[in-house]
Amino acid sequence: MKYVTFNYIWLCLLAACSQPTNYSNDSDSFELTVVDSIRVDYLGNLFVLDYDPNSGMYLSRNNSTEEIVLFDDAGTIKEQFTFQQDGPDAVFSANGFGLALIDEKIIVMDRQKGIQFFNRNGTFHKRIAVPGEHFFIAGASLPYHPLGDKLAYFRPERGGIDWENPANIFKGIYSSPLLEVLDTLSGTVHRTMAFPRNTVYEDGNYYNWIFPIIVKNGNEWILSMMAERKYHIYLEYGNELEYSRTVDLDLNDAVDIKGAPNVDQVYEENLFNIFGRFHEIYTHDGMILVVYSKGVKEEIALQYNPENMDEWDLFVQGIPRYLAVFDRNHQLLCKDVPLPAGLHLTSVINSQGEFLAIKNQEYWSVEEDFVTVYKIKFSQ
Repeated sequence: MKYVTFNYIWLCLLAACSQPTNYSNDSDSFELTVVDSIRVDYLGNLFVLDYDPNSGMYLSRNNSTEEIVLFDDAGTIKEQFTFQQDGPDAVFSANGFGLALIDEKIIVMDRQKGIQFFNRNGTFHKRIAVPGEHFFIAGASLPYHPLGDKLAYFRPERGGIDWENPANIFKGIYSSPLLEVLDTLSGTVHRTMAFPRNTVYEDGNYYNWIFPIIVKNGNEWILSMMAERKYHIYLEYGNELEYSRTVDLDLNDAVDIKGAPNVDQVYEENLFNIFGRFHEIYTHDGMILVVYSKGVKEEIALQYNPENMDEWDLFVQGIPRYLAVFDRNHQLLCKDVPLPAGLHLTSVINSQGEFLAIKNQEYWSVEEDFVTVYKIKFSQ
């Protein structure tokens, strides 16, 4: 019954988006629906990380037990395993943001060993080393993207790192290119995707880590960073990415992030600063779909206790999220479409243009012995 309710809510909400007044393409009509669901008979929390169109399988991970689960559209579990923790083929430092499923190979960006390839049952296949001394502070959604005849992945830090002066670390983060490019034949690396100009990160304040979203859209690469409600477009030229332009969602009713004048004040300044931000960016058939929130005013956030995890999580999970859609020329077609509560959106979109969301059992106050994955589609 709840599935029918989802469908009805999304169709009703769409009425406001089908005929927007200021930014609509009059020749287009839109439809937004929860089109299907997948029941995976798995006891525990799964987070869907990737989809492989060649095999039709979804890659998911239990972030509590680190178990890897591959399932198909029928919800049938095809593989279920945990990476080795010791030995020559061990995975030391993979996380949920460094896994991909490509051509039935599970790819891991291990922060110590480099790019590792595993067969779908978890057995080791091959490794591509990341050369030289390096240190990953964080990563992006995929282990790597092909760039020309080379591989591009989120930039590790190289050279001496002044751990005693974190302000200098952040100054480097806010000005350095975001990607490193590896020539697998020569073992050499260089950097690309220059840090964009005219961002909030230039104002001299500190905003913690940038938590980038990087997606590939044909010859374009799209970058969004946590402190801003905009995305930057880069064009691919061989093994280089060159900045093209910036697209701002222009949300006048969103809460802005607070910058801290000193790096050691970042946590304190942001404790109750629930700011608006982009959460996911999807691309399909040339269109760009952005999931975002507008944040919560501080006087409201102060009514909740972040040390009470249950209370704080319920508060955060209840913050509304919205959808905006841009066409292939980055013209805004629709925005402020409310998303239904009670779903955890993932970063995965399949070959049918359906992006996946997982039922939040805590929100619905149920304890099911299976995982429900919903397929959500925006079409015209």
